Formats: sequence, structure tokens, C-alpha cells
Amino acid sequence: MPASVVEDPFLYANPGLSRDQITITCKDGLIQEARICLTDKLKFHRCGADVSRDCRRQDAVLKPVRLGCGGGIGNLKSNC
Repeated sequence: MPASVVEDPFLYANPGLSRDQITITCKDGLIQEARICLTDKLKFHRCGADVSRDCRRQDAVLKPVRLGCGGGIGNLKSNC
């Protein structure tokens, strides 16, 4: 999938966020992370030249997220 498929929901959910304030990275054909650039006051900010730019692959894979036994990220347990 192209990076825009991951970016678009972030932009929709955050009306103050623009495409130059978020970047999606990939490595070895996998979507790696979404980076949102912020000021020191936690306001959206244009990403600088030192931030990795969007994944350019059109066929990058986003693996499903595994949740803990309780179903939420805060409920992660090692022995479920």
C-alpha cells in the first residue's frame, strides 16, 4: 500500500495536521512507523530536513498490530 493509505486517516482525524507534518517510513517492504512532527509545545510543525521522508513504495505491507490479552494496548501481558 502507498504511504497515503496510512497518512490519510491521521489527516482526517486531526484537522490541524497537514501532509508536511507527518511522514510514514518503511524498511524492507514493510510500513515501519508514522512520525508526526511537533514543536516543543506539542503543536503540529512542518517536518525538518532531518526527518525521514515518506515511504515511496506502492506495495509496502502494514502488518496487523497484536493486542494484549485484555484487548487494549494498556493491557499487554506476556502470559495469556
